[in-house]
Amino acid sequence: MVYDNWKTGSDGKWYYLQSNGAMAKDKWIIWKDKLYRVKEDGSMFEGCVCLRQMKREL
Repeated sequence: MVYDNWKTGSDGKWYYLQSNGAMAKDKWIIWKDKLYRVKEDGSMFEGCVCLRQMKREL
């Protein structure tokens, strides 16, 4: 069984299998010191993500 690793699906997309063997969905993954995003269907997000820091008033 594959776990804590990426696997290519029959559709050619990449999917991350967690330590329990379940596919990660709609979350951030830190793998080998790099940050990845998986979408709601579990496939790896491809492209750029822009992150903004929200200002918090004290």
